[in-house]
Amino acid sequence: MLKQIGSLRGQLGTERENRRTGEARIATTRVVFNYVGTGGLPGIGHQNPFSDAWTALLGSGGTLLSVVLVAGAAVLPWALLIGLIVFLFRRFRGSRPTEPPAPAA
Repeated sequence: MLKQIGSLRGQLGTERENRRTGEARIATTRVVFNYVGTGGLPGIGHQNPFSDAWTALLGSGGTLLSVVLVAGAAVLPWALLIGLIVFLFRRFRGSRPTEPPAPAA
């Protein structure tokens, strides 16, 4: 049992050393970041980022308007029909002929 514990401790030490070596290798590895964008500063050969933002805003606004119009076109006729039915029901519900009041004695 003590031999196995010694063997496992030796393996653990070897693994720790391998990990440290790997960390050192990663720490010294050269890393390059390439940032590429479609916008830039105005007047330096790229499009104006404010113009790009304005164009995106107008596109989003147009999409929102079209969604609202389509939803309204789908819901409005049904809402008007239900409103008409409710109006007619309330208007003619109380106009049923009733018995004349009994004469006073």
